[in-house]
Amino acid sequence: MTVKLYIDRKFPIKFFISGSSISLLTQKVDSLAGRTIEEMLFPFSFREYIGLFAPSINLKEHIQKEGFPNSFPLSLSPFIEEIKILFRSFLQKGGFPHLYEEEEEMFPRLLKDEILDKVIFRDLVEMYKLREPSSLERLFYYLGKNTSSVLNLTTLSQTLGISRVVVERYISYLERSLLYFRLPKFSSSLKKRLRSNPKGHIIDPSLGNLFGANKDQILESAISSSLFPSFKGNIYFWRDQFHEVDIIVDKEEIIPIEVKNSESEEVPKSLIYLMEKLNLSKGFVVYQGRFKKTHLKGKKVVFYPSWYFLLL
Repeated sequence: MTVKLYIDRKFPIKFFISGSSISLLTQKVDSLAGRTIEEMLFPFSFREYIGLFAPSINLKEHIQKEGFPNSFPLSLSPFIEEIKILFRSFLQKGGFPHLYEEEEEMFPRLLKDEILDKVIFRDLVEMYKLREPSSLERLFYYLGKNTSSVLNLTTLSQTLGISRVVVERYISYLERSLLYFRLPKFSSSLKKRLRSNPKGHIIDPSLGNLFGANKDQILESAISSSLFPSFKGNIYFWRDQFHEVDIIVDKEEIIPIEVKNSESEEVPKSLIYLMEKLNLSKGFVVYQGRFKKTHLKGKKVVFYPSWYFLLL
């Protein structure tokens, strides 16, 4: 009401209204409909993380944000070791900047107090009148520990002792709070996309550490999270009975991406299988090694260092 009062009186003032839940914020500014511009802010990306902790590395001079490049910028070479150190730090601290000044050993407690408890036990309770917020917290801990896993709502319901309907509803609350997101299974059939189990990801690496996810899961979720804001609605995963590819970007062209927490330069069999199945000429591997391009069975495969991929 205070903001509306100033706007109605046409004071030359701009207001920035922020909140930790999209739904809650929308409800609060409902009376300002038509006079607001909404912007969705995700946790810091790795690119933003470097901009804060190593501003001397002017990434704009070295990396042009034009999709997925076919070459590595040699001008970035002098900074590689520093960037790798920051990358390891980012996978621990994540993208919640208001916590960066705190001692590292305090991070788990602060993440729980400042992020989880405020969103679950304050915002979502207020917005949705939750009677058992502890059930939502328990669900989120399970989802976080099992990030980058395919979700089966029936199994999840039985495991946690929460009804399937409530599980689905609670997951949607977490998505609206920008703490969690789901990737549908890729298929040319819309019906199959809607009926297949999705893969779920936490939005930030720090939450993976808090929940006890392993490094493979955290890396895959970090890569998926980096793509999600730009390709929302056009990003998937793919699997069949014997094969799985972690990420599919379907915008202008179909690009399969496999994430590996290793330095092995072996081309994943599932990636080649899918490229042959869909008649794709190019695929990506995001891993812990060096930038490399190779060809296998007439298919081009580009290997991206994970830290470099997160800067694109």
